[in-house]
Amino acid sequence: MDDPGNVTLPAGLNDTIRVNYYKSYLQNLINAVNDGANVVGYFAWSLLDNFEWKSGYTSRFGVVYV
Repeated sequence: MDDPGNVTLPAGLNDTIRVNYYKSYLQNLINAVNDGANVVGYFAWSLLDNFEWKSGYTSRFGVVYV
């Protein structure tokens, strides 16, 4: 989420956009493995929301809300 001014705390905690992104990405990863891709690992960018130089702590893209 990169629009902190329009997001309430309950909406930030019920982050369906982030959940759907990971579900879709991981489903496609499973499909690739089932199609024979040699996948040995997967790494999300960040476990926790972190500091971004341009937007500080307002851009939230970690797996866990902080």
